[in-house]
Amino acid sequence: MEVIELSIPSSHGQSVHQPCVMALGFFDGVHLGHKQLLRQARALARQKGLAFKVMTFDRHPSQIITPHKAIRRYLTPLPEKVETFEAEGADAVYVIRFNQAFADIAPDLFIKRFIYELNCKQVVVGFDFSFGKGGTGNTDTLREASKGKYDLTIVPQLAFQMNKISSSKIRELLMTGSVRHIPEYLGDFYQVNCTVLASQKFGKSNQLILMLRYASYFLPEEGMYRVKISQENTSIEGWCRVEKGSTVLRVNGCGNHTCSLGQSASIKWIEQIREETVGLKGAYL
Repeated sequence: MEVIELSIPSSHGQSVHQPCVMALGFFDGVHLGHKQLLRQARALARQKGLAFKVMTFDRHPSQIITPHKAIRRYLTPLPEKVETFEAEGADAVYVIRFNQAFADIAPDLFIKRFIYELNCKQVVVGFDFSFGKGGTGNTDTLREASKGKYDLTIVPQLAFQMNKISSSKIRELLMTGSVRHIPEYLGDFYQVNCTVLASQKFGKSNQLILMLRYASYFLPEEGMYRVKISQENTSIEGWCRVEKGSTVLRVNGCGNHTCSLGQSASIKWIEQIREETVGLKGAYL
């Protein structure tokens, strides 16, 4: 899969772009709503014999538009998001540098530069997609500009028990420690990827020490959590305390199980637990 970086003011100029169906969005978390959109775009591409491409941004737009309340931690850092797009069958991913110049682009110029000139024959977006300076472009703008040059598919809202499935909702659940509800929106427990640094005895069982692959992960609120570590065919359950600014995580209660040191592993956050239930109050201090 090809990853193509784009920006304003530099131009993709005379580059030849394969006709495509393109899914547009930030896609943080690649949750159930995002997957519905991506899979609809992929199905349309296969049906029409076109390439399936995804367009996303290198950072959350809030970092430029509202820096005083910017989102700087991610459910899915960009490299992992790109891996997910590939797993969903994308033939190429356009990553736009979201700088001030891009934030200021007029909606009609966005359409010209990033739809017409990229040879997009079908646009697939969510119902609330906005673009252009001040977010003044929306699905109505896309529909009016199509003029027979591209088809437009608008994917409706997906909800769970009247709550919109969104990255914001998943962040809210993480900020309140309600990780056990995340599968209702994400399709699975929230996961971060790590490198295994060490395995050592802690009381009567092993403690695994892991470093986050990316410091920009959005971790749950401070507290104790039941977690599951996975590495290849190994699955280990334990508990982990999250502290503010953590980049190294210590997982206790692993019994006699361990992981290969220096190798990648994932941690899934299952539920928040009371510290006294594991008899470790103060043990991390």
